[in-house]
Amino acid sequence: MYCYVWEFLVTDQHRQAFETAYGPNGDWVRLFRSDPSYLRTLFLHDQENAEHYLTMDYWLSRAGYLAFRER
Repeated sequence: MYCYVWEFLVTDQHRQAFETAYGPNGDWVRLFRSDPSYLRTLFLHDQENAEHYLTMDYWLSRAGYLAFRER
């Protein structure tokens, strides 16, 4: 298994658009689901710092993730 972690700082004015695009059923997850190597995404929002988010994208392997990126 391979996990790619992204960290984001999002201002209040962009929060809704960000959560729509990167959330559990957002645009990125829908795109990732088209690849058989994709497993799941965890979407984490820091409760102490409202601007801080993490996404953790899980893939079967690093090779599968890199092949997806090449498409």
